[in-house]
Amino acid sequence: MLRWQKRPDIKGFTTFGSLPSFSNIGAAKAVGAWNSPLCGSCWELTYGGNTIYVTAIDTVGDGFDLSLKAMDTLTNGKAKQLDVVSAQATQVDEYYCGLIPGRKKCLNRDKMIHQEKPPALARDNLR
Repeated sequence: MLRWQKRPDIKGFTTFGSLPSFSNIGAAKAVGAWNSPLCGSCWELTYGGNTIYVTAIDTVGDGFDLSLKAMDTLTNGKAKQLDVVSAQATQVDEYYCGLIPGRKKCLNRDKMIHQEKPPALARDNLR
């Protein structure tokens, strides 16, 4: 899953920590497989009135698998308690994840690129 590192619009991000959206990173079913053009895509996730933007860096069997910090932000600190939630997921312009510095943010009505049914989000088991 290295394709995102080769894309010119996000060139230079060589570690997870160097991503502007870190620690809002995770795996997304939409990525599908190694070397997918959706690796590095930006997703708007909404749950319980909270919205976060996540950079997809890997694939997962269903929905999304987020970092604990991202899941806590999305669930008001209840990631461990809830473990899995159903949230609205929309692929948005990479600008929302900070991957295209200097580019103007799209108008809200124009930011939707791809929308999925609410996926099950699970926090990762890594600490």
